[in-house]
Amino acid sequence: MTANSARRSGGGFTLAETLIGVTILTAVAIACYSMLLNSTLLFAKNVSVNTSGTVLRTALDRMYSDASQAYGIPKLINVDGSPVIDPAPAGGVAGFTFDLYLGGPYVVTNPGTTGLAASAQSFSMKGRADSNDPLTLQPVPVANDVVVLDNAVTRPVVNTCTSSTSSNIRTVTVNLKAPLGSVVSWNATTTKTAFLVHKKAYIVAPVNGYGELRMYNDAEAVVDYSNPDNYVVLSRELSGVTNENTPFSLVTQNGNKFLKIAMRVEGQKFNKALALKQAKEFNTFLQLDTMLRPRN
Repeated sequence: MTANSARRSGGGFTLAETLIGVTILTAVAIACYSMLLNSTLLFAKNVSVNTSGTVLRTALDRMYSDASQAYGIPKLINVDGSPVIDPAPAGGVAGFTFDLYLGGPYVVTNPGTTGLAASAQSFSMKGRADSNDPLTLQPVPVANDVVVLDNAVTRPVVNTCTSSTSSNIRTVTVNLKAPLGSVVSWNATTTKTAFLVHKKAYIVAPVNGYGELRMYNDAEAVVDYSNPDNYVVLSRELSGVTNENTPFSLVTQNGNKFLKIAMRVEGQKFNKALALKQAKEFNTFLQLDTMLRPRN
């Protein structure tokens, strides 16, 4: 018996011992896999939230920079660029347009005692051009800029422009795309001033289940708002839910009007990767509500 016992003890593990070892190794492997999977999902979640936040913040910073320099209150528009008729829908609209302030005031040259006729298609105006003080330097108008006259009652569009400078005064002569259309009248003792602006627009358009934030740098010349040549895409990660394709509205607080923006951004890349794993435990949406106040 002693010899048999010695042979058995040197022959390796029994079946029971092998099963116990395999069970322990399997449990450890499952635990390690679970930790690795959770770590990967957590990393994807964090990256997704950060990505969504970056996209949203970049878009809002761009809109805030522009809207804060708007000349007058922005106007609400539909996804096709058509103006929204008051009262605006309670749920908001797809976009807004505004006049980006470029410069002014310019002093408009009176061509005669009666002012500018409705048929006038060119006129001159003067602005500062002090090279020693760049803050007072008034820009030279370019095509599709708009000259605002008579408190925005008249706003002709520039076609071409010529300029000359003398004694820190810049004289510009603008040729318009169309006649003024209305008389700009003043007497000899009145000084008429003008401001230079450029029309821009932002629109959220539904595309293949998501919202696409588009910026129109030259909205004055845009006829077809669906033509990709007319806009730049700032984000393709906005929520595609129907009720969230209209994030813009105008609100009044303490007598002042503000542009209200309510956007929801989806980190689509990681959200789709997580959809079948922890969709109910975590979402990769980030929502931000804000209000922007134009410069005047």
